[in-house]
Amino acid sequence: MEENKPKISGDQTLIKIHYAGICGTDKQFADGTREIEQSILGHEAVGSIVAIGKDVISTRRVGDLVVFLPHSKEHPSEILGHNIAGVFSKYIVLDSQKLDELTVVCDGSEDDEILALTEPLAASIFSLELLSTKSNIRRLGIIGIGTIGCLIALTAMLIYDEPEIYCFHNNKENIESHILYNYPNIHFIDIRDNSLIYDLNGSLDSLVICTPKNDSIDVIQLAVELASDHAIIDLLSGYNKYELDIQGTVINTEKIRQKNICGDKFVERTIIGSKEIYLTGHRGVSKAHMEKSIGLLSSHKYIYHNVINNKLTPEEAVEYLNSISDGYSSEFLKTIIKF
Repeated sequence: MEENKPKISGDQTLIKIHYAGICGTDKQFADGTREIEQSILGHEAVGSIVAIGKDVISTRRVGDLVVFLPHSKEHPSEILGHNIAGVFSKYIVLDSQKLDELTVVCDGSEDDEILALTEPLAASIFSLELLSTKSNIRRLGIIGIGTIGCLIALTAMLIYDEPEIYCFHNNKENIESHILYNYPNIHFIDIRDNSLIYDLNGSLDSLVICTPKNDSIDVIQLAVELASDHAIIDLLSGYNKYELDIQGTVINTEKIRQKNICGDKFVERTIIGSKEIYLTGHRGVSKAHMEKSIGLLSSHKYIYHNVINNKLTPEEAVEYLNSISDGYSSEFLKTIIKF
């Protein structure tokens, strides 16, 4: 974790980070699933602008509280914490262009740790918007119940009229302590329980895949089996293998995800087996999604705050990420770092 206060030039802005969230992508950098391109990880954070260079032209002002987008539609290949310096630092420097592209001003205070959830909640909102282009979201399947899966379930319960939500997992031992466990309309399904899977096959009108990158290939076939005719599936996760053969239909996951950069809403009609399935996916979120996220976090703070169940100092965060790189799994939903 970087600590020293950097100096800025005339076209740069200095932002002090208050809280940063550890994303599944950061964990994959730590455990070797993804190749590290940048020494400073992290793209989920809330911070305050503490200095603006004399040549910066922006509506941002010193003292503004801001949250971060991982990348912009204008420069989608430049991603915070991937190939440009991320937010796991006491300070981050952004040039004039990146300041407007990668930050959204929000109300609140530097003590509002829940704002570290803004970007992952925005991704969840985007996922539900995509699903709603082809579905009323009456029977929603969520494959993978980490932070994103949780946020999608909680948000669906808030904005749709009593949907039945089926959360698919492979960790039976910890399910009874999961924060979603006592919601009456949320059902936990062990993907190894063949009888339950069989009973649900062909019954879900919308599904989202939010498993880790190295597990996602195995669950696309499951999603197709669970989907009803004319259902929609969001390929939210990243994939190690881009082209997949599902029941004789070749699906290029990366092409589908690349078509929806930072807010676009492309949906592809595909025939898989005997079903007509709509496939979608996305990378990044729009500023409108971030603003919706800020609004939901403000109005339903007591619901979303339960997703944060581990808070670390920067030193503890280094130990935590090192433990992941040593092969220890994490049972936490969202871990945040307080700077």
